[in-house]
Amino acid sequence: MAKPQSQTTVKGDVGSHFATKLSGGARTIVAHGTTAEESQRRAKRVWEARDRQITEVAKQAIDEGLRVAFEELVLVWSAGTAHLSSPAKLIEHPAYRQIIGLGPSVLPLILADLEESGRFWFPALNAITGETPIPEDAEGDVERMIAAWLQWGRANGLV
Repeated sequence: MAKPQSQTTVKGDVGSHFATKLSGGARTIVAHGTTAEESQRRAKRVWEARDRQITEVAKQAIDEGLRVAFEELVLVWSAGTAHLSSPAKLIEHPAYRQIIGLGPSVLPLILADLEESGRFWFPALNAITGETPIPEDAEGDVERMIAAWLQWGRANGLV
């Protein structure tokens, strides 16, 4: 997994809280603490936890119960949002939020569905992984956005 390439720690505007931002490759995470050191430790732990989660998911077979739950939630989400064109409205649907709540274990299922259907999984993928592998010049180009996520998924053993 990628190591952070940059780290920035700043003192917040309100109170004495600090925030540390770690960036590397397609990932950016931010963690907070009451001291600069605490925010840095927390950011490092979040970074490492995401690495472990994605690595573990890539090693595991998909649980059949998880697959069924995912498929049911996708059906509910699709039926409940079929008439919508607003990305904001698509991701506000409770079933979409529940899918995100399933966590990293659902990544292979989301990526497979993205490849098959081209559904709007970009915010869910970002929320679960903390990654944004889409190049800036590809924003809005759905085919390139899908390709970027699938490339990321292959690189991480999830596709």
